[in-house]
Amino acid sequence: MIIIATLGFDERPVVRSLAEAGFRGVDKIVLIRPIDDDQRAVKAVSEIKKIASMAGLSDEDIISYRVDVHDFWSSTSMIYSLFLENLREESFIVLCLGGGLRALVLEAYTAFILLPHYLRKKIRVRIDLETGRDSIVIGGEEFIIDLGRLDKEYMVLKVVKENPGINLSTLSYKIGKPVSTTHRLLKRLVEKGFLEKKDGQYYLTGAGRVFLKIKRLLEKVV
Repeated sequence: MIIIATLGFDERPVVRSLAEAGFRGVDKIVLIRPIDDDQRAVKAVSEIKKIASMAGLSDEDIISYRVDVHDFWSSTSMIYSLFLENLREESFIVLCLGGGLRALVLEAYTAFILLPHYLRKKIRVRIDLETGRDSIVIGGEEFIIDLGRLDKEYMVLKVVKENPGINLSTLSYKIGKPVSTTHRLLKRLVEKGFLEKKDGQYYLTGAGRVFLKIKRLLEKVV
C-alpha cells in the first residue's frame, strides 16, 4: 500500500493514516508539497519520518513531490501523473487529504476525480476534519465521473487546440460531424469549462488543456 498525502505544515493526517493501517503494509509515503513551503513543513516531514520508522520505513521511502500550488491546472496535472505512476507499481493507494493547505487539497482531489473509474476504484480517500479526531473515508468506486470515455469531446478539443479561434462550421468540417452535432458538443464543452466562446470563435481554457493532457496520459496506460 502507498500513502499519498497533501502536506502544507501539519503531519497529523499522515500519522493517523499510518495508525489506521496498523503501521503495517505501507510500502511508501509520497508527500505532495508546495515548492515554497516553510519551516513548519520541514518539521512535519521530520516527524513523519520518525513515526514511519515504526512501520519499518526508511527515509528513502518518504518521498516529497513538489508542485506550484499557485498554478491550479499545472499542479492538478502533475498530481494526476503522480497517481498514474504509483498505480503502475501498486494496486492500492490511500489518498490522505489534509495537512493544512486547502489549495493543495483541492488540486489533489481534482486530480483524483479526473482519473478513470477503473483506476479510481484502487484509491481510498481519507479526508481529515479540523476537529483533529474524525475523518471522512470515501472509496474511489463511489465516483461516477469518467473523462476517459469522452472520445468525441476529446476530438473536438484537439482540433480547437490546433486551430485556436476556430468557428462552428470549420470545426464541423474538420471533425466530419453534422453542424447540429458539433454545436451540441461545443455547447457541452463550454458548459463544462473546457472551452470558451468569443464572438463565435472557440478557444481552449486551462481545464481544456489539462483534459487533453490527461487523455494523452491515459492512452499510455490503457
